[in-house]
Amino acid sequence: MRDFFHGWRRKVGCALLLVAIGLCILWVRSELVHDTLSISTSTRSHLLTSLYGRLIWETTESASEDLFLWNSHEANFDWLSPWVRKGLLPTLELAGFEYGAQDPDAARDEGYYGWVIIPYSWQILPMTLLSAYLIASGKRVIKATPAPL
Repeated sequence: MRDFFHGWRRKVGCALLLVAIGLCILWVRSELVHDTLSISTSTRSHLLTSLYGRLIWETTESASEDLFLWNSHEANFDWLSPWVRKGLLPTLELAGFEYGAQDPDAARDEGYYGWVIIPYSWQILPMTLLSAYLIASGKRVIKATPAPL
């Protein structure tokens, strides 16, 4: 077993595999539970949401009084994202990935609002493939066997 973890590639590959497994667990959890993590600075609020197989990051120019806030409740199927409620459309959509930002003219009046949606599958699949490559490409020790006499 000690020989298996010799070298940095296998160590990094195993660490990436553990992160991918953690993201898989969050992916399954996101189908049942709506988790939200809110982090505020003096001028900005960042909202990280895990919902329906997607990781959503939203940012606004308004600051909250709570520096760090965690909220978790059962997933609600009529959940409407804030950008849908504001009538905003994404700037870029590609196979589940979505990026959007408020129109700069409207942003002057209401403050900036932007979001990014990344499906968990977009995070897990590359991480798993890279981890498999790193684990498989580690140094292979070939023991020489003496030739028969």
